[in-house]
Amino acid sequence: MKCWFCDNEARGVCAACGRGVCYDHAHIHDAMTLAKTDTSSGYTSFYNVLNSLKCGDCRLELMQMPSIPDGDSADGRETIGMTHFSFALDSREALEVLATRLEGDGHRLVGKPKMTGDGFYEACVLDPDGNRVEFAVVPNA
Repeated sequence: MKCWFCDNEARGVCAACGRGVCYDHAHIHDAMTLAKTDTSSGYTSFYNVLNSLKCGDCRLELMQMPSIPDGDSADGRETIGMTHFSFALDSREALEVLATRLEGDGHRLVGKPKMTGDGFYEACVLDPDGNRVEFAVVPNA
């Protein structure tokens, strides 16, 4: 197997995304939690990296936000429980093209492309089952 980032032989696979990574592109992290909080909204986000081989591009975000209500998410609103899936894209342009295409294909765009308070550029659509699917450009990507 080759490294996702270059033509070198892979050392192993990223525990988060399954990409092959070589010695130059692999990172081993001890258990680590990064947290950020926006005190104006009460939004708290936690990024956990466990003792694993990682490619450095993957993140796991666990989120808490007191203003998210209990209830049915059928109308596309965020509710308590699984709020959304998120996929990283490489550029704003790629995100805008994808959002336009998905909306043109009939998917409900519930979050038009925008900058967020935590530095991400993102958009959000509903899948056929009403689940929120977010696409984001990671800061400094």
